[in-house]
Amino acid sequence: MEKQPASRIANIFVALLVVFSLAAAGFILFSPDDVPMANPYNRGGNLLNGGRIAPGDDILFFCRPDDKGIYHLFGDTCNRIGEGGDGPSFATAEGYVYTENGGLTQVLYDGSIKITLMETAENPLIVGRWIYYTVDGQLHKQRMDDGKTSALGIYPTGNYYISARRIFYIGEEGKLWTALTDGTENQLLVDTEMTDFLIRGQYIYFRNPDGLLCWCNTANTQAVTELAPVDQYNVTTDYLVYTQGENLYAMSFSDQNIEQIGEGVFQNLSCDDERIYYFDENSDFVRMNTDGSEKQVFGK
Repeated sequence: MEKQPASRIANIFVALLVVFSLAAAGFILFSPDDVPMANPYNRGGNLLNGGRIAPGDDILFFCRPDDKGIYHLFGDTCNRIGEGGDGPSFATAEGYVYTENGGLTQVLYDGSIKITLMETAENPLIVGRWIYYTVDGQLHKQRMDDGKTSALGIYPTGNYYISARRIFYIGEEGKLWTALTDGTENQLLVDTEMTDFLIRGQYIYFRNPDGLLCWCNTANTQAVTELAPVDQYNVTTDYLVYTQGENLYAMSFSDQNIEQIGEGVFQNLSCDDERIYYFDENSDFVRMNTDGSEKQVFGK
């Protein structure tokens, strides 16, 4: 068999590199830029409960409810990196974005650079490269890099969230609606009145006007399960967690077993895939497992 010259093999290799590079560039160029970052960024339940706690990849940010300090937690090390946060807040790939005096401010992970993203941002939510917010009740979105703005023709009457390239929001008659992130294909999703909601996997969790915690599968939104009246709620991978008064409970998804795992004050109840976070009666940040073990308190 005749051997190919080395120069020809090199040319083929270079050509393949060019093809792969163009394919990668095209994927980046044409891929959606308002898809939520990998979990547990900007979890809907964390925003629902005040948004002061924002878990990211290997690092967690929070704004204390008493001193408005900005902190980040890496492993077991907690550092104060800035001032002025009053929630809601978001973990992003570039750093931490928090609400300050009605606008949005971004700092790098170490707090070294502070940038004003928006002077006014009512009901904000950051998804990918976009900032969602409302103006006179209508939902808008603005790109973080070039300032491009779009009005979506959607008027949330309660909280909203972005998942799987769709907007989910409480709209007419307090029911759950959904649309594409450009505002099109708007349709009713859950024909049940609710005061707030969060989405985790294939399930929608919400409270009805009586305060009952309910949930349904997105494949069958007419089959609604009711649990009990709750003050706050959130979900991890395996548990539904909620508060009733000064008691914290966790319900296992596998067997529906409910256990009390804590007692006290639980401000801004939040979760990631595995752990529970909140502020206690002293506004100290608390981290614990879903069975109540390995509880750690991070004071000032």
